[in-house]
This record gives sequence, C-alpha cells and structure tokens, in this order.
Amino acid sequence: MKLSEKVELVLNFLEQCKSDHTWYTKQLEVEQKKENTLRHELEGVGITHRTPPGYKDRARLATDYQTVLIARRIAKDHVMLNEPIVQFLDSEVGKSAVKQLRQRLGEMRKVESRMIDRKFYTRRAENTAPVNEDLKRNLDRMIQEWKKRK
Repeated sequence: MKLSEKVELVLNFLEQCKSDHTWYTKQLEVEQKKENTLRHELEGVGITHRTPPGYKDRARLATDYQTVLIARRIAKDHVMLNEPIVQFLDSEVGKSAVKQLRQRLGEMRKVESRMIDRKFYTRRAENTAPVNEDLKRNLDRMIQEWKKRK
C-alpha cells in the first residue's frame, strides 16, 4: 500500500466519523420522538388510543417501546463514541490539520506519479586516478571476501 493511500485512509476515517456522528445524532432524535409517541399511546393520550389501551395493545406497544429504547441506546452510544473526533475536527486545530493533510496528500501523489515511469540508465565512470595494480588487487580481494560473508 502506498503512503498516499494510507494518508487517504486516515482522511476517509475522519470524514466517516463526522458522517456517522451526524447520522446517529439524527437517528437519536427520531428514536426519541418515537419513544415520546409510544409513551403517549401507553398513557392513553395518543393518536390511536384516547384511553389507556387494553392488554394486547399494551403488550404490542411495550414491545415497540423496547425496540425504540434499544435503537435509541445504540444511536446514543455511537454519538458519544464519535463526539471526541468530531469536536477535534470542528476545532481550529482540527480544521488546520485536515487541510494540511489534504495538501500533503496531493504532494505525495505528485511524487508517487513521478516515480511510476522513471527510467535509470547505466552510468559508466572511469577511474581517473593513476593506475596502482596493488590497490586494484586489494580491492578485488576485499570484494570477494565481502561476497563470501553473505
């Protein structure tokens, strides 16, 4: 995985946290409204029941109420889990950090794109120092010893 892809994952994670926070906040509001409606129905002051409901209706309402409470708890938990990241992202430091990461990501992609099709050419260099056969033999011997160590 390229380094730019890793940085992109971090940015996507931060965006996903913010998106999840927004969605679960709205879902929490929906579940709270459902909870309130069900409480009114159980009291007998709702739209369907103008008097306290009978046993079967109460059992159905209680089951619905339990489902709503569970959904509300899950939404509330996810809101609380994402809250620290969202607060960071909404702060000046967070906004600046995300902006800097996006800029660096662009720079990294440019560098990576330049690395894709680069070509290397063989470079030949002549040793312009005076010829010294002893040093040349010594260098060759050291190279052979080096290769044997591996």
